[in-house]
This record gives sequence, structure tokens and C-alpha cells, in this order.
Amino acid sequence: MDVKMDQVPVVNSNGLLTRLPYAAGVLRQDERATQRLSLLNALLMVSLEDITLERQLLSALDLLLTIPWFPLQPQAAVFLVGDDSKVLEMAASRGLPEAVRAECVRVPFGRCICGRAAASGESGFTDCADVHQEVPCDAMSARGYYSIALRQQGRVLGVLALYLKEGRRTDPEEAEFLEVIASTLVGIVARSQATEHIRRLLTENRQLNQRLIALQEEEYRHLARELHDEIGQSVAAIKTEAA
Repeated sequence: MDVKMDQVPVVNSNGLLTRLPYAAGVLRQDERATQRLSLLNALLMVSLEDITLERQLLSALDLLLTIPWFPLQPQAAVFLVGDDSKVLEMAASRGLPEAVRAECVRVPFGRCICGRAAASGESGFTDCADVHQEVPCDAMSARGYYSIALRQQGRVLGVLALYLKEGRRTDPEEAEFLEVIASTLVGIVARSQATEHIRRLLTENRQLNQRLIALQEEEYRHLARELHDEIGQSVAAIKTEAA
């Protein structure tokens, strides 16, 4: 089949790829596999960029939301476990209504769909018509919801939230692909957190060295004053005896 590219690559002002060129029309399995590989390669490139974690996650969401054969609403979010190990914090989002953003800034484990995915450590698809949640799906104009747990060595790092278009239900192939995406996002998050941890340790080490140097300098000044006083007294005593 002849494949016509109906999009061109889009690169933002930071040089990051935010949209991949995809073929128009129905795709063969091998063509779709090629496009998946292109997306994964683009995500890996994002992970190597020297930018903040939030900007990396936003770039990743931009890439995900441009896949034409993946029936997603233009709405998505990434939640990460914060200082409180039982609370998700919204780290990046695209297209969410302000009310939803405000409601979901912090999501305790077990609350709503994302919180339940974090608590169980299991990814899943939810039909919004079949479940009660604290943030109604009506606010999202979506009827299906993927909550993909981001796990590393059995530990939940966060949740990827994606919204399906109305009338579309889960697909095993899509779910499998999203787990691969989740693994890539885990790599981005883990690398960023490790880099930040090293940066924090280096900063603390530098501050400690500065305090040690300041203490040494103060000790040197104290010794110098004591020596000055002792020598002054000795000189005065010698002059007295000489007189």
C-alpha cells in the first residue's frame, strides 16, 4: 500500500521533537510497529535532554498525544510520588480543565482512579460509566481512562493518566504498548531523580566544605590572637627586666 505522510516533524524552540510524521490511512502491522519504534526513540532522546523533569514529561505527553492511530483525547497527565510516599503529585499535564487540575494537584493513594492504580501498583482501563470517582469523567468529555502505573523494581513512582475518545474501549495491543511507554517514562523519571539526588549531594558537600573552611579560618584567627597576646606579654616582661 502507498503510504502518504500527512504530517511533518515539529520541533519546539528548545530543539525537542513534539510531533512525529505519521502516515495517513490504514496502516499495516509492520508500519505501525515502525511508528512505535520512532516514538520510543523520540522519548529516549527527550530523556537525554538537559532540561527539567517537568519539561521532559511535557515533551513526552506531546509525543503521545500526536499518535493518530491511538484514539486519545488531547488530555493527559503524569503523576509522581512526592515527599509523602502515599500521595501522588501532578508533575505534568496537557489539556486538562482548570477544575480538574486544581482537584488533582495532590491525589492520595486509593483516591480516585489514579490513586487506586498507585495503591495497587497495577495498570488498568476504566470505563467512566461503570465507576464512581471523586473527579467525574463528565468534566473530561471522555468515556475511557487508562491509568498506567509507573513502577521500578516493585516500587510505584507515579501514574500516567490517558483519556480515550468516546465510543472507544480498551485494546490489549494498546495496553501492551502503554506498558512499554511506561517503562520509558520510568527511565526518564529515575534518571532525573538520580541526577537531582547527585546534584543535591554535591551542593550539600560544597556547603559542608565551606563551613569547614570557615571554621578553620576562625580557629587560625583565634590562635593568631592568642600568640599575639602571649608574645606581647613576653616582650613586655623582657623590657621590664632589662630596665
